[in-house]
Amino acid sequence: MNHNAAGEVVAIDPVSDPRWAQLTDGPHGSLFTSGSWLRALRRTYGFDFDARVLLEGAVPVSGVASVRVDDIRGSRIVSLPFCDYADPVVSDDAHWGVLSDPLFEQGIPVRARATQGSAWEADDRLRVVNETRWHGVDLSPDLDAIWTGLGQSARRAVRKAEKNGVEIRLARDLSDVRAFHDLHCGIRRSKYGMLTQPVELFENLWHEFAPSERFALLLAAVDDVVVGGTLY
Repeated sequence: MNHNAAGEVVAIDPVSDPRWAQLTDGPHGSLFTSGSWLRALRRTYGFDFDARVLLEGAVPVSGVASVRVDDIRGSRIVSLPFCDYADPVVSDDAHWGVLSDPLFEQGIPVRARATQGSAWEADDRLRVVNETRWHGVDLSPDLDAIWTGLGQSARRAVRKAEKNGVEIRLARDLSDVRAFHDLHCGIRRSKYGMLTQPVELFENLWHEFAPSERFALLLAAVDDVVVGGTLY
């Protein structure tokens, strides 16, 4: 740890330290920085996550999580692997330097996935190498309004599925999770030619999020045979 004008910076384990949860379990955190998500990744891949947190007194006010990866592509600092984005929580721009400087001082590449406006994006020690679009759907309107908002082709597809006996249900147990993973692997390999995540990742996500009803796996089935699914 070290002390500076902004407060005390401590290195913690974001998987188990309650100060990380205190910092990220709220509007400034996200799924991908939550302790539950990081625990699932650790159990699946064995990552040794690290977080640096700035304390004012005993209260965490800013922080950033990362992991050092050493593989055939070399050594690098990543924030964070297998995450769509992993924005740091920075309550004051002055905090960013004391949190991030030790990452860059290790002398190996630093890679981050960030949304617009995050501290990563504003850091001139990094450059943008790729951009993706983030899609969201507002589910707060009633069902009639959501249905009306669908395109005609989507509504035709829904009617066709209903006519052919497709039923939608929530996953009930790990056997449903594994059925979804089988479909996931087939799509990634045959359609996109991509490697697939191991089934253990999906099982670990189930164990972390399902007990608190934060895991919604919707399955499409015909005669109880799973033919499609989507995970929230």
